[in-house]
Amino acid sequence: MPVFFFSDIEGSTRKWEQYKEGMSKALIIHDEIIKRNIEVNGGKVIKHTGDGFFACFEQGKPIKCAIDIQKEIASIDWGEIGELRVRIALNAGYAEKRKDDYFGPVINRTARILSAAWGGQILLTPEVMNVCELPPDAKLKDLGRHMLKDLGEPQLIYCLLSPDQPLQEFPPIRSLTAYIHNLPVQTTPFLGREKELLEIEHLLQMPECRLLTIIGPGGIGKSRLALQAAADMIEIFPQGVFLISLAPLNSVQFLISAIADQIKFSFYSRHDPKEQLLNYLSEKKILLILDNFEHIIEGASIITEILKHAPQVKIIVTSREMLNLQGEWLHQVQGLEFPAGEKVDIGDFSAVQLFLHSARRIKTDFTPSGKEMGYIVRICQLVSGIPLGIELASSWLRILSLEEITKEIEKNLDFLTSKMRDLPERHHSMRAVFEYSWNLLNASEKELLARLSVFPRKFSRAAAEKIAGATLPLLTSLIDKSLLLRDSSGYYEIIGVLRQYAGEKLRTMPEVEQQTTNLFYEFYAEFVDRIKEDFQSAQDVSIVTEVKNELDNIRTAWSGIVEKGDEKLIEKSLMGIFLIYDSNGWLKEGAESLQRIIDRLGKKEKRVKHSKIIENPLMGKIYNKQATFLYQLGFYEDAIKLLNRSLEIARKYKNKEDIGACFNTLGNVLYMRSRFEESRKMYNNWLEIAKELNHDKQIAGAYNNLGVISYVLEEFDEAKELFEKSKMIAEKIGYKKGVAFANTNIALVLHATGNDKEAKKIFLEELNFDQEFGDKINVANTLNNLGLVHKALNEIDDAKEVFEQSLKIRQEIGDRMGIATSLINLGDVAFMQKRYKDALTLFSEWQKISQSLNDTSGEMKSYMNMGRVFIAAKDYESAKKNLFKAVQMILQNNYIEDLNDIMYLFADLLSVTGNETLALKLICFVLTHETKDKNLLNMAHELFNKLTEVLPATEVAAAQEEAKSAAAEKYIKHIATLFKEKITFRAGKQKKK
Repeated sequence: MPVFFFSDIEGSTRKWEQYKEGMSKALIIHDEIIKRNIEVNGGKVIKHTGDGFFACFEQGKPIKCAIDIQKEIASIDWGEIGELRVRIALNAGYAEKRKDDYFGPVINRTARILSAAWGGQILLTPEVMNVCELPPDAKLKDLGRHMLKDLGEPQLIYCLLSPDQPLQEFPPIRSLTAYIHNLPVQTTPFLGREKELLEIEHLLQMPECRLLTIIGPGGIGKSRLALQAAADMIEIFPQGVFLISLAPLNSVQFLISAIADQIKFSFYSRHDPKEQLLNYLSEKKILLILDNFEHIIEGASIITEILKHAPQVKIIVTSREMLNLQGEWLHQVQGLEFPAGEKVDIGDFSAVQLFLHSARRIKTDFTPSGKEMGYIVRICQLVSGIPLGIELASSWLRILSLEEITKEIEKNLDFLTSKMRDLPERHHSMRAVFEYSWNLLNASEKELLARLSVFPRKFSRAAAEKIAGATLPLLTSLIDKSLLLRDSSGYYEIIGVLRQYAGEKLRTMPEVEQQTTNLFYEFYAEFVDRIKEDFQSAQDVSIVTEVKNELDNIRTAWSGIVEKGDEKLIEKSLMGIFLIYDSNGWLKEGAESLQRIIDRLGKKEKRVKHSKIIENPLMGKIYNKQATFLYQLGFYEDAIKLLNRSLEIARKYKNKEDIGACFNTLGNVLYMRSRFEESRKMYNNWLEIAKELNHDKQIAGAYNNLGVISYVLEEFDEAKELFEKSKMIAEKIGYKKGVAFANTNIALVLHATGNDKEAKKIFLEELNFDQEFGDKINVANTLNNLGLVHKALNEIDDAKEVFEQSLKIRQEIGDRMGIATSLINLGDVAFMQKRYKDALTLFSEWQKISQSLNDTSGEMKSYMNMGRVFIAAKDYESAKKNLFKAVQMILQNNYIEDLNDIMYLFADLLSVTGNETLALKLICFVLTHETKDKNLLNMAHELFNKLTEVLPATEVAAAQEEAKSAAAEKYIKHIATLFKEKITFRAGKQKKK
């Protein structure tokens, strides 16, 4: 069992204020003494806490360490600062270790024991003595059981005494036991909320803050937070800290007697009890905690009277509703922190920590797997971090798995219930918590809360007004009663499971539910239609921010519109929805939603003879957008079929804009299939239509796409000219995304022509732009491009980092061709770093994706790259097999542009397997046949020079002469004969015809 060590300097704040320079020097000596003694005695420093240390002793001598520190600290002359006193606490137990840190109740309790100690004192627990022996001459003084400021069960504490310690006598330790209070022992630890606790303590230390109302919904932890703040500040209230629980009261008339009872005041006459209480409090410096005030809110005036007659009294009120009194300060409590999405260090979140602690009370050996931690996160999300919800959910671990608990919460609010006898009745279930709050609302508030449940999460005031008929006073009233939250951006939100409860209430009002739902769909259809132009152009970042805030509502509304099959709303929403889904990389979700529309609307279409479907222009637009999602997901053939149908419909209705859109998307698909000339033809068709329609944005897009074709065909001058044209038009019309596309592509040309530093500068600028606008696909693409430049500049670690970032985004959004590209680049980096095993794994994954996409060019190149790795790894047999697979695919598919690459790789293989003569002929072929690939040329020249050093000049001259007129087929036959491989030259071409 590990022993945990905490230390700090007593009165360090005051000394820093008086002796800043002296303390700065002293702290260096202090730190060295403590760190050295910890390490010498077998401990490990976990963290430095400013003026103290947190250490762990898995073995070693923690007690001796503490004594040695006190002895050495006392022997130092600390100069002007005078005496330096260090206090030390030792505790033992099992804590959760994450990375190099420890967490959990044992750690928290050790810190609380330290806060009770005096300078020069060493406090420890019986658990320490169970695993450690006392040094000779040392002894323990039993200080008895003490209630610590963590409000847990009283702890038996010992004071360690040794002749080596200069101080032997100390005042009573500063535990809660030494102060006047009635604070109850808490059965659960105080987890998280450190920031909130500091804020409350800061407010209570301000003279002007005498009434602090902690507000929040039921089960959120208001009472626990108030109790902890009171315990931490108990020293400043010499006449006591008192909790007055108001939950049992059913009338305001009992409030005076309830306060008197808890502060142990007895009424001494028949005079007015309130007057007697006020007189008693008038000279007292105490803190009153009035817990659960909401149901007797009409009695709030008594608080005003207490504050008026007793100037040293401070009051904390916990309530679901603010009191609306003059001088009232507010602290709004929300749920414990929980991961919003997938996080690596999810254990750092207090909601997760509470779940783990609660679970281990039920199953002491509870150690969740990675998958199970995902369910814990989901549970914390579903209950919005509400402590009561977390504890109720964890209580089911006795009989259900985490997956089952998650599913039950998602479908049934009544699942969150408990039979624990020591819980207040209103906390036996989340439904009871919400029923309690619901019954405190008037009719208008009830209807509004129910109607607001149509929003899946956050919503704006404008949306609430239009959809739910919300007025500002009603919204404010629900906020005051802790049923709504309002964030710093002005958006409102109902906490998770309360929304589920409010939704149940809405379903009891069918007409209201139908009206509210329809208004919800109409509002967000109008919204996405309104913002589509600005969102596409990226002219105003505020539009992007607005869309981000509304994403959950947009997705929910779109899903409802799809299920309803409302053609009017589908048509109004389609373009805006497509742009939002595309920029966020929700390709699969977008494709699935459009497929549902196609299936639903297809059933409505009328049929004519020969069963041919008469499809309307809306269906044509849907096919086009669906095709875009599909080709980005790698389903090229399906995309082409849909685009042909879309083009047929557009031509039938003579809709030139839709015809142009089809040409553009067809061009994109053909480009992805490496059919560049066909793609160029489609883009030219699109350009002609865009010019005819005077559509500048589309003209800019067409020039950009044509430039991409020129770029991949290594026509760099033409490519740059086209990109510049696109940029000029985009700048003219304020099309910021168009400018960004053009700049990115210009940077690619710069990279291809060797100007990598300038290209890097542009990519970094465009990355900031893409990230600002939250365009995931473009962020991934720009990261990939930036990686290429890093690689060219030999910044290999930087290249690896951005390639990995790009891959992660592409995997999230399901961009299979993008994933393949990232795997290629990461494989190249691994090859450059001589991590051959990693490179083979990455290229193998690329090969599998290429096969699934029916991308023969990608598959062929994956074999070439694996061959290259095997040559470097000296596995020549495997290299041969992969290179022959590649060359066979080149011949079958007529990939003439790849002949130079495969010839170089064969030459490299032959040069290391003893056939330098044939290797030389192949290299001469590569150097004779033009290529714009500078990297390939450099490698070819390097191998040529290497071979000329070992071969006669006459042989070199003959090889060069032969290469001028020789065909590739001749050399491939030589290689095949040498390696005893069969090669088919014509089958592929004949099949293609």
